[in-house]
Amino acid sequence: MPGIFSTANLMDIISPQIAAVAAGVLVLYLLTAYGPLRRFYRSPGTVTSGQLVAFVSACVLLYLSFGGPLDYVSDNYLFSVHMFAHMLEIVVMAPLYIAGTPNWMVQRLLDSRFVQRMSGNQTQPIITALIFNGVIAIFHIPALYDFALRNEPFHFFEHLCFFAVALVLWRSLWDLTPGKKMLALLLNYNLGMPLVIFMIVARSPWYTFYVTRPRIWPWLTPIADQQIGAIVMAVMMMGSFAIVGVRAYARQDESIWYA
Repeated sequence: MPGIFSTANLMDIISPQIAAVAAGVLVLYLLTAYGPLRRFYRSPGTVTSGQLVAFVSACVLLYLSFGGPLDYVSDNYLFSVHMFAHMLEIVVMAPLYIAGTPNWMVQRLLDSRFVQRMSGNQTQPIITALIFNGVIAIFHIPALYDFALRNEPFHFFEHLCFFAVALVLWRSLWDLTPGKKMLALLLNYNLGMPLVIFMIVARSPWYTFYVTRPRIWPWLTPIADQQIGAIVMAVMMMGSFAIVGVRAYARQDESIWYA
């Protein structure tokens, strides 16, 4: 396994530009939470220790998902590792950023007319689920996925879209009643399953980029790598949705569907 890094550029492994972005986001957060940037807010509140831990963890995952050895392996060898990085971004990092950001920091956004209209719309969870799963499915079309791996600006755009729709999804779930939250999670999981199933039952690999990559282990063929990637997607989505769903179920009372 270490041999895969033998020809790598040190900067590709360390990814200093990604580390700088993650550090910059964290510094901006700290300056807003505790420093001089608080004066730009009308009613700055507090940041709890839990929120701070969540945001710091999200920044660490930002680096681990987009930089370092994991990113090098995902971009040069294995689709399954690339899928793992995507899932870290979508179902772990994004909700941690949401959990770590108090409402007072984003109150202007929450008070915007568009957000207010969407939050009061009974079809909002369905619309959000369709957008979230649609964006993920579109970018996994073989031609687009291969193009992203060969074109760094488009690859960055792909990640930006994944992160944006993940933020919208998790933020929309935050304000739902427990019953609606469980239904929304179930809807999202089922909408994501066709992509997983099609990748598993495919007779040949979808992504030519990974077909041409050197094999780390002889037994891990491109089609097996694709199937493992699909399983990673299913398990990580199911795990994250199940954790949130179980917490919502545990908090239920007689008003679970209506309050």
